[in-house]
Amino acid sequence: MKQLSHKITILLLLLSSCWSHYASAGDSSSVNPRNYFYKNKTVVWEDHFNDDHNGWLTDNDSTENDDPNDGLTDNDSTEEKNIYAIIADGLFKYKNTAPKNIYAYGVNPNIDFSRDFEIEYSAKIISAPKRNWTASVLFWARDSMNYSCYLYCSIHGDISYLAFDVANNQKLIKKRYSTHFKKDGSFNKITIRKKSDKIYVFINEHFKSALKYIPISGKRIGLGAGANAEVWYDYVRISYLKS
Repeated sequence: MKQLSHKITILLLLLSSCWSHYASAGDSSSVNPRNYFYKNKTVVWEDHFNDDHNGWLTDNDSTENDDPNDGLTDNDSTEEKNIYAIIADGLFKYKNTAPKNIYAYGVNPNIDFSRDFEIEYSAKIISAPKRNWTASVLFWARDSMNYSCYLYCSIHGDISYLAFDVANNQKLIKKRYSTHFKKDGSFNKITIRKKSDKIYVFINEHFKSALKYIPISGKRIGLGAGANAEVWYDYVRISYLKS
């Protein structure tokens, strides 16, 4: 009986250890933010571009210059002639014919970007000059051109993360090259995950880089294209990470 009791005790200890491991795996503090399949999150906003219910095309404040270095004002309506944007076939199709400037359309999904969050979108670059470092454009936490975070992607898969906070004299520009970027004309899934003081960047579910995060207090999110580029967006999704 003593032998049996000893075996039962060992078994109970093993079960307890397994349960503790399982419980800690479900704890968001133990999840590695570099892993793409981060389950501790809640989708709070998304758009699959079946229509324009979020106002991408109708928002009067949506023509936004997104090249912080060109000296133009934040919503320069004179540049509207260079933008061709439609929502059709379940896609947001954005074409920028400007010879040098970067533009995007933005909306306000009422997201608290001071929290830990994730943004994921799927995009196909239809055309872009090979020499340009910007084809697809994502911005978030935007208040104006001088207070915003940006993620640019070139036709080659070069990723650029930019953050500008003029009031606090903060500026960050980082570039990375992605070997997992599809160059066959198909859609690429790009994910950014803000966790604590870092931004984690994924290309097609592959972790690429962890970068310093500069907090910006704006509310807008936007999609667009670089100079002489056309990009089609399939969806954009925002989630809060559970702390």
